Amino acid sequence: MFIKKICIMLLISILLISTVSCTSDNNDSKDKNDIVATVNGINIEREAFDSVVSQITVEYHQMGASLDGENGEEILKQIEQQAIDSLIHEEVLKQESMKKEEELDIPDDEINEELQNIKNQYPSEEEFQTALQENSLTENELQNMIRDQYIIYSFIESEIKEVTVSEEEMKEMYEQYKLQMELQAETAGNEEAEDSNLQVPLYEEMKSSLEAEIKYMKEQQQIGELVEKLVEESEIEIYL
Repeated sequence: MFIKKICIMLLISILLISTVSCTSDNNDSKDKNDIVATVNGINIEREAFDSVVSQITVEYHQMGASLDGENGEEILKQIEQQAIDSLIHEEVLKQESMKKEEELDIPDDEINEELQNIKNQYPSEEEFQTALQENSLTENELQNMIRDQYIIYSFIESEIKEVTVSEEEMKEMYEQYKLQMELQAETAGNEEAEDSNLQVPLYEEMKSSLEAEIKYMKEQQQIGELVEKLVEESEIEIYL
């Protein structure tokens, strides 16, 4: 399914920037300040929360947003809410998928392939091992992380329906794209704005990308509904 390919690509990116989600059993001796939330008795640790906040903050900066000034505090609140929501959603998916692990087909060869893909991002084995050490990981732990993600994504695939895209939906999106391009040209004061249709790829040329985008949107909607259901069924406490 289209969603798995996207998710695994995202997994590799996450691992390469050293994001390690930290959770622990609620019975573990942890300082309250180290815990930002619990999901069905499982702690979400501040280390994971701070890491996600940092990532989202970088994304906001890349979009031109600033945390300075009168809007900075409000933007920071939005970032923190996004971060805690993201971690909670990941945890409810993980917990539910682990319950059904035995029912899911987890291909060891694909897991090994993804591990090799991550290794290939480094010029040498030595640099790969150094990166693992810097993030307090062993190669076996990294492989287990990849396996956990495969379990989650296999669970998601088992829960959502295969989506279809109609010709009408693709043509509607194409017309929206054309309109957007025309408005951008006019805003930019393009001398050829009136003839901007000629600058837009033909519908047949964009058809496959339009279909993929609509499929992705539909799958994301189903995943959102699945996560919302799992959140409603979970006992969640937030300590921010």
